[in-house]
Amino acid sequence: MEIKTFALCVKAQDFRESDKLLTLVSTNLGKIDVLARGIRSAKAKLKPAAMPLCFGEYILARTASTFTLIGCSITDNFFNCWSDLHKYAASQIILELIGKITYTDSDIHSKIELVYAIKALSAINYSTTFPYLPSIWYILKILPQVGIDINDIKSIESLKPIIDVILESSPEETDSIDISLKAVIDILKALNIQLKNSDIGKTNSITEGLKLLSEIPI
Repeated sequence: MEIKTFALCVKAQDFRESDKLLTLVSTNLGKIDVLARGIRSAKAKLKPAAMPLCFGEYILARTASTFTLIGCSITDNFFNCWSDLHKYAASQIILELIGKITYTDSDIHSKIELVYAIKALSAINYSTTFPYLPSIWYILKILPQVGIDINDIKSIESLKPIIDVILESSPEETDSIDISLKAVIDILKALNIQLKNSDIGKTNSITEGLKLLSEIPI
């Protein structure tokens, strides 16, 4: 059976000699694993669809146990995120988190989280905002889903006013927020600890982002 679904590729792993196994978060199927046959060969036409950060309408062949990639109408590949170290790091935070909080056949949550993710990725890719602010916006948006109340995080009580501003803004509007690098680091550190202690567990992408941020002179 052939099906079409709008989806974001959040992960791509080499599989067998010339294939890849993709993890997609889709609007109506939740998180699914998709086999991309022969995608690593030089002549493969669907290579762009088999890369993390690709968003579009995927065409899949579905059997009782597997999905196989047969086509894709790409909406965006967020190319700027591949050419800038901080944009890339910020985008990976979103990919890792949406991959952890969505589940197969969980279409309601997937739609909401996918909308948030695409908005945040678009801001990182196209706007001049500091890349980690849309990532923080995304984390704040998904906290209720993982059972975390931002008001309970004592370590960032002093930053609550700026956090409220981030939440009330759209991702691209974070460009106009007056926030220091230290505040960005403090918020990310606190959120990272909270996520680690939740069902989400360790988030390698936030840790890597914090390492990069620590190299920027304050």
